[in-house]
Amino acid sequence: MFNFSNYSSLLLLFFVHFIVFSVLLLFRSKASGQASSFWLGVFLFFSALYIAPWMLGFAGWYSRQPYRDFLLYFPTQHLFLLGPVLMFYVKSLLDPGFRLRKKDRWHFLPGLLWCLISLGIFIVDKVITRDYTILQEELDPDFLAVYQIPGYLSLLYYFILSYAYHRRYQQILFLVISNAADYRFPWIRNFLVAFTVILISWLVLAGFGLFYETRFTNSWWYFMAFSLSVYYISIAGLINSYQPSPMFRFWRKAADYYVQFLPDRSRLIDPGAFQAELPTSETDPLSEKGSSQLPEQYIQWKIQLEKLLIEKEWWLDPTLSLPQLAAALQTNTPALSRFINQVYGRNFNDLINQYRVQAFIEKLKAGEHNQQTLLALAIDCGFNSKNTFNRAFKKETGKTPSQFLRKLSQKE
Repeated sequence: MFNFSNYSSLLLLFFVHFIVFSVLLLFRSKASGQASSFWLGVFLFFSALYIAPWMLGFAGWYSRQPYRDFLLYFPTQHLFLLGPVLMFYVKSLLDPGFRLRKKDRWHFLPGLLWCLISLGIFIVDKVITRDYTILQEELDPDFLAVYQIPGYLSLLYYFILSYAYHRRYQQILFLVISNAADYRFPWIRNFLVAFTVILISWLVLAGFGLFYETRFTNSWWYFMAFSLSVYYISIAGLINSYQPSPMFRFWRKAADYYVQFLPDRSRLIDPGAFQAELPTSETDPLSEKGSSQLPEQYIQWKIQLEKLLIEKEWWLDPTLSLPQLAAALQTNTPALSRFINQVYGRNFNDLINQYRVQAFIEKLKAGEHNQQTLLALAIDCGFNSKNTFNRAFKKETGKTPSQFLRKLSQKE
């Protein structure tokens, strides 16, 4: 039985699409070994279950048996499972080698416990007493405040973890890669924004107590908004392909150390161990507190570094990374990062782009922009994309390349 109406049919379209996309992503994950496809597929499957009660409710299932009992006792609102899946999806996007570890499984424990509770309710009511003993009011337990509120808080918690993970990734990436702007992954930001819309919509729905209002039409609009947001996520997730940063494994290990160079000193969620390469007094002369003078070793590093950057122009390499320079100076990356921060007052990314921007300005002053485009000049200076160039130039000069060129022309 399925009563087709505007309410049930629209949600049915999304339900079918979510299931189809979920299957496609799971097959793609199996064929390619791409963990992000697996987690997005699982996310879409739970999303399909999430809208099922309102789709089937408007189709008449809550008013006729055995459909009614199926909806009452079968858990569909897996709020405690959606959160961890969301977080692992973001992690798998940023880390191509991400795999679920044993200690990660505890994240799914609350969701599994709710499934067991639902099973227990079904056994008591339908097997032992054969009556609505626990569900005396015949309300779907998935929509009771005792489940919805903790479930929402769980979603919010994992959303914050995912946001912090992505934000810290971006911040630390700029400390170790000269072309970091190319690995910012705007899709992940858009995904988190879409999920923010879902969280706000739920809060509005719960705040006005619309889950169990008489006609359920007001709450239907929330599930419609949820479906539209997830539909965008499913389409964009299918068509977006990623090339995670080659430095990810490094930043994941080093994150616990590099956090000290960020304005926000809050620690990264699950940064991983990084004990082997932490700078010691032998490898990092400024590791001891209270050092006021530039040590001899730092003076030597400064001479060597400026030789590589000024004489050999290593900054022309668009993929130049901090570990490459560390290897050339025969030190480790954390020590070199600390050295650059202490001596030059900026991070590695900004230091390298300073040379590139200055070279670009020299080309403008020489009039080379009359023979080549600004982007071509930027590429000649070591930039490998327009976005990276524009961002670095404005950060260094406070103006866009076009604004700077106009001001330069006025002076001439």
